[in-house]
Amino acid sequence: MYKNPRRKKRKTIKRKGKGGLKQKDPKLTSWQAVYKMIENPLSTLKKISYSSLKGFIFKLDVPPSPENSEFFGLNSSGTAFTIPIYSLIFKFAIISEREVASDTESEVESEEEELPRLVIPGEFRSYEKETEDFKSFETESQVQQNIYIETANPSGKPICLAVADFSYFNKTASDKLIEKLLIKCQSDEKACAMLNYLYVNVISSRKLGMITMELADSDFKELNEFSRGDSSIFGNLTNYALAQILILFTKLKIFNYDCHFGNVLGKLDGTKTFLIDFGRTLNFSIRDPFPEYGNIIIREYNKITGRNYANDLRETTEISVTDLYVSRRITQQAIIDKMEKIIKFMSYIDYITNTTYFDMRSLGMRPQMIGFLRYIYGSEFSSNWPENPPDWSLTPFAKDKFTSLIPVIIKLTESPSGAMSRLSSLTMKTMMNDGRLFSIKSGASYDRSDISSWSQASPLSEQIKFSRGGTKKRKLYRK
Repeated sequence: MYKNPRRKKRKTIKRKGKGGLKQKDPKLTSWQAVYKMIENPLSTLKKISYSSLKGFIFKLDVPPSPENSEFFGLNSSGTAFTIPIYSLIFKFAIISEREVASDTESEVESEEEELPRLVIPGEFRSYEKETEDFKSFETESQVQQNIYIETANPSGKPICLAVADFSYFNKTASDKLIEKLLIKCQSDEKACAMLNYLYVNVISSRKLGMITMELADSDFKELNEFSRGDSSIFGNLTNYALAQILILFTKLKIFNYDCHFGNVLGKLDGTKTFLIDFGRTLNFSIRDPFPEYGNIIIREYNKITGRNYANDLRETTEISVTDLYVSRRITQQAIIDKMEKIIKFMSYIDYITNTTYFDMRSLGMRPQMIGFLRYIYGSEFSSNWPENPPDWSLTPFAKDKFTSLIPVIIKLTESPSGAMSRLSSLTMKTMMNDGRLFSIKSGASYDRSDISSWSQASPLSEQIKFSRGGTKKRKLYRK
């Protein structure tokens, strides 16, 4: 029988271009796919980070076999979502439901509340915690997914993790989920302490918020945990993270003013990092990046730096990522000057924004990115700026550090020679619109308080508005 080879060829190309589904079983909701991995009898939970003001971050691992994965990640060439996901990152926040009036009479927003300090076994200090408001937590999920999409192209190397699900739970559902997760973290005392804290402090007037992110494998941990090990691996990973911070600013004009070592995941072999936790970002592509306190922050910036904020903003935001490539028209020294200008601008914005929005006395009045600054400028770089202003001298040591970032930036942002069928930002946004990639849809419900729906397919058209209220507080689950 005659077969048309041309028709067969067209079919093959179409499959390659489509790239497969991000979620393995499209009949499940994103939360049902996540919960299926949680329910895996061999899944385990470990702590990632707990020092941020509002976040609690964990990692769930399943055995690395395809039948255990419910999601596909982007392959190394950036052409398709074909890599099975064996690890998920969970970010939890306690959502306040105390209503306060907003600027618009028809709207209300949640007021942030102080929580008891978090005590972790083996730690000599406790950690301040606050509730999050629902809209900010939802926006964080959207911001992270946009960063993922915009930085994945054209290199196929996004600087952050893809968002797989956004959910929130009332007290009853929160208790059920935490009880399930406590069984999974028996080998991690700190993770159990974090979960017990959530159990007690998610009361009837609050919700538990959860952002789930995809990680291809379990070979990652916090960057600060590498600082006590092999210096070459730590150096490689810190270069990657700094390059990603610069890429985020130059490509999207976004700065995360909570960019400490705890908000970076590093691969154990020193070859890759991901930025995580985008709960405190500033977007310098919009007119007013500082909610409520813009005039105060700008005035303080001018006072502390002795410079003009508007001029520095214009100069730094005019720098594109390709301006950090060495070429015939851009010298290495010129690139170092541009990187240093961005780092200084971000550092002062970090310091001033945090000391304006939050009580930073417990941190010695220093920017959150102090670890990165000491990596560049040396261990003697000031960590108490009011009493000892920073010394920005470009020493040979600092110059070498900046120089080492240039090839990393190129590697993470340049399209490989001869690369074909790469997924563009437009293609991925189309995949979000038609449901192949997760995104928050206007009007859709992400309330997972109906426990009976966790393990079975439910109508995707269900749209229930964010509800307030809850149930009576239950006794703390004992492991």
